[in-house]
Amino acid sequence: MRFAVERRGLHAGIVSPAIQWPAEPLKSECSRTPAPIPRELALTLAAAVTAFGGVTVVADEAGQPSSPWELQRAVRVARKKVKGSLWASATTRER
Repeated sequence: MRFAVERRGLHAGIVSPAIQWPAEPLKSECSRTPAPIPRELALTLAAAVTAFGGVTVVADEAGQPSSPWELQRAVRVARKKVKGSLWASATTRER
């Protein structure tokens, strides 16, 4: 799911689901409901949107929406970098 980029919403700690991958409308009224997020996450996302632009919160270096596969790959790489993480050891066991 992609979230609409609304800086006012992010600074208020709200994300607004807008479309689902690849560019489909959300399926229900409930899935379009804005959701609260922690302030620290909201500020981090707002800074990323400002730095990288794009129409979605999760975007690549060119400002284009990231695919679920790109996001999963990035999360796997990040998990390996966390020393002592259960996630790091779990990803090695899965292979």
